Amino acid sequence: MNSQDHGGPPADTPAGEGRNARTSGGGGDLEQRIPQTGSLPGNRYVVIRREDLGSFRRGAHGVLVATERADEPTAGLARLSFLLKRMVVGRRLPTSAAESEQLPVRRALPTLASDALSSVAYGPEAGLSVLALAGVGAFAFELPIAIAIAILMVLVVLSYRQLVLTRQADGGSYAVARDYLGRWPAMVAAAALLIDYVLTVSVSVSSGADALASAFPVITDLRLPLAVVLALLLCAGNLRGVREAGALFSTPTYIFVGTMVALIAVGLIRGLTGAVHHGLGVYPPIPHPTEALTPFLILTAFASGCSSMTGIEAVSNSVRSFRQPQGRNAARTLSLLGAVLVVLFLGVTLLDIIYGVAPHPSGSPTVLAQIAADVFSGPGRFFFYLIQFATMLVLILAANASFNGFPRLCAFLARDDHLPHRFGAFGDRLVYSAAILVLTVVAVAVLVLFGASTDRLINLYAIGVFTAFTLAQAALVRYGWRTRGPNWRRNIVINGLGAAATLVVDLIVLVVKFPLGAWVVLIIVPILVCYFWFVSRHYQRIRAELQQLAPSKRPLRTYRTVVPVRKLDSPTEKALRYAVTLGSDVVALNLAVEPQVGEDIRRVLATARPGSLPNLHVEVVDRPGQKELAALLRLLDQLRAQAPDQLVTVIVPEYVTSAGTLDLLRRPGSLRLKLALLRQHSVVAASFPSAWRDERDRTGLSPRRRVALVPVSGLDALTFRGLSYAQSIADEVIAIHVATGQPLEQPVAQSGRGAVRRDDIGTEPDQEAKALLDAWDEWIDRYLGSDPSLPRPQLAIVLSPFRTVVQPVLRYLQGYREKERDAICTIVFTELVTRHVWNQLLHNHRAFHIKSALLGRADFAVADVTYGLGEQ
Repeated sequence: MNSQDHGGPPADTPAGEGRNARTSGGGGDLEQRIPQTGSLPGNRYVVIRREDLGSFRRGAHGVLVATERADEPTAGLARLSFLLKRMVVGRRLPTSAAESEQLPVRRALPTLASDALSSVAYGPEAGLSVLALAGVGAFAFELPIAIAIAILMVLVVLSYRQLVLTRQADGGSYAVARDYLGRWPAMVAAAALLIDYVLTVSVSVSSGADALASAFPVITDLRLPLAVVLALLLCAGNLRGVREAGALFSTPTYIFVGTMVALIAVGLIRGLTGAVHHGLGVYPPIPHPTEALTPFLILTAFASGCSSMTGIEAVSNSVRSFRQPQGRNAARTLSLLGAVLVVLFLGVTLLDIIYGVAPHPSGSPTVLAQIAADVFSGPGRFFFYLIQFATMLVLILAANASFNGFPRLCAFLARDDHLPHRFGAFGDRLVYSAAILVLTVVAVAVLVLFGASTDRLINLYAIGVFTAFTLAQAALVRYGWRTRGPNWRRNIVINGLGAAATLVVDLIVLVVKFPLGAWVVLIIVPILVCYFWFVSRHYQRIRAELQQLAPSKRPLRTYRTVVPVRKLDSPTEKALRYAVTLGSDVVALNLAVEPQVGEDIRRVLATARPGSLPNLHVEVVDRPGQKELAALLRLLDQLRAQAPDQLVTVIVPEYVTSAGTLDLLRRPGSLRLKLALLRQHSVVAASFPSAWRDERDRTGLSPRRRVALVPVSGLDALTFRGLSYAQSIADEVIAIHVATGQPLEQPVAQSGRGAVRRDDIGTEPDQEAKALLDAWDEWIDRYLGSDPSLPRPQLAIVLSPFRTVVQPVLRYLQGYREKERDAICTIVFTELVTRHVWNQLLHNHRAFHIKSALLGRADFAVADVTYGLGEQ
């Protein structure tokens, strides 16, 4: 079964009845034709029971549109997990709701800027703590350093404004570095940003846990589990969608900004009116300075204070989350962020100078807390506690910017083949759920590894973001030089100065914090870059090989059908009966020690041969007592040597109950055998259920219609292999395509037909499905329609507004089985097989889930038509 990423179920595309009058010929319609006998002798008529569209509705061009009900599992653990997920995450949102999930500026600012704004709580103190090492006299450099940092903030904000207005797309530093510096600098920027996002979450929740522990000392020993709980709450909030996360997290950010503005205003008024209880700018003495006041110390203080800039890049990574016009709204948000950040940063610095607050040796109380205590003393004490509470909340919610930036960057990397393609797929709530879960797991692991110690975590912080700053601004310099657009000289100067400054900061942070743990980042970044390159090379190799593997006009045929027999039990006997319906000669590989088993096999095959296949040849190969897999592989080698251009189908008998997975585990030999067969060249691994609905004929198999259903993603060589094989084993072939993309257009009411109903919205096929509909007949005629004796493949398309594939396919199969109760139904999957197991993890996910769901079904056979990379 092929998919968009060349592995997995029907290429992210639901099934439905595509333009059935032409492409399907009605074969895929979910209706029943039931012959009935009249009351008078000889009277017969046909009752047509129209399709039960309980899980679907009919859309434009005849496609089936999966309803929300079609996405719901019906029973078992799958149903339970679905209900639990709905409780945590909420109901699925259709793709058409994506625009309503986008953020206006008023919500985008607190949602995406909480990280940058929260840094005001610790950024000024970080620089001041470095100056304190040289004594009180070094505090004279506090204001010049703050002004330099504010200028750098403005430069970086202007650079990122230019970026979002130029590109108006997600990707931020990674995308602009890729376009104008090349692939390798872009991967470095991406790796650095991913690390920084993870550390932002870890530092934010650990600092929030520290703040709670400071207010309630009784929970001091519970900081680690508290930090983990906070990370999980942030994960749950973001899994519910961008809009809900924005509504949930915007209020604390605005409260923090409001209280900080009040603090700065009141503090400046009191300071300028002489209400300070001690001399203006008089600092308490610092005993025993440990460092000399050197240029390096001043640069170190500058670099430490630049931690207030972390989080600015989050807006550029999330342009697509804005409402239209996205680029302009992102630029407005950056302007507001820059203005607020500069005001708060310089305001806190001025208050520190006015009130003469020095960092406490133990770090508690913080500089901000000391300033608030001095400004709001006496009757205004309430505002002191309000500021502390708001600071605690915003420090925790600073991680929310990472929960927006990390998933979007992962999606961008997935689209460029640097990460598994699953990271580029929306979840239930139109967010990149897989990346959110990965971010949470990694951040929690970091918390556990470092014991939720903020002091230890902070040493790894900021290197990644300044690396990304530098590469992004260098890329913009190159862009300006190449394009020579309006104001290009001014833009080059701004971006060049910003790149140089952030490079200096990055180098200083690296040198200062290297012995304190920054070396870990230097190891992880190359590892991530190598992983990006490895995944990209794998996908590119697959794409190149499949492009060279053009569909052949020579049909695939099964040379022999092999059934391994260890003992002649009920599943094996039914597998033998199924084998004779596939139309090729049957070879039973007898591995039983008992002599009579061979005779019993011959008897079953002789009585199972349908009258419609009189020339079918059956053979029993006796290999008593030999190991099943070794004997089977030797036989396969012999058969493939006799017909190298044809396929050999191996049917593995299986027990199936309602707990099919457990039964499979009770027969590990069957699982091991099928896994080995999947890696064999020109071998189709098939399985047959242990029970069949029709038990009427135990001595022979009365003729029944044979139907093959083939999930497909597009018109390529893999689809050809699956459909061609299906033609050789069935009387009817139906290709199932599940379309999950955004509809091309909304339906337009035609004259005389009335207005468009609300239910009609989202029923148009997406681009991929429409292209498949338009090209289907011509492609089939060219490659699969030349032999009139073979069934012509029909096309069924299901549009999945909720972007799921597995459940709509299962619902379609269930509906078809209810329509064709007496047919022999085989589901044919086409799958990629790679040389290495770790590569295989990138493919065939949906096929695996569909086959797992079918384990408990006794009315479908399953066949895997594989293509191994390097076969041709």
